[in-house]
Amino acid sequence: GSTDMTIDLTGQPAGLYLIRASYDGQKTTLKLVLK
Repeated sequence: GSTDMTIDLTGQPAGLYLIRASYDGQKTTLKLVLK
């Protein structure tokens, strides 16, 4: 499977974002902090 993921948060306010992704049957939560 592909693990490439592009997230475009252009124009979004600063803060903490939790992004849940699933690939190869594995679930993961990415934490992104925009400043």
